[in-house]
Amino acid sequence: MSFIAEQLRIASAQTVLDARDLEDAEAVGRLPADEQRGVVVAILAREIGVMAIAALVIAGLMLRASLGFGGY
Repeated sequence: MSFIAEQLRIASAQTVLDARDLEDAEAVGRLPADEQRGVVVAILAREIGVMAIAALVIAGLMLRASLGFGGY
């Protein structure tokens, strides 16, 4: 699950760049400082959201396993 979450986290950063018609980090570096901050904040917000959801799913799976609902 954590591997999938990591892939989604990477994709979320690319989604923010694509939405702003930016190719890569170098393109972000050419923006004015306030716009760079906006892009970074948007990327961080998405990445934190993805990781929080992944953590909840993993915690739920661990709880399920610890309570014996694994189907065995």
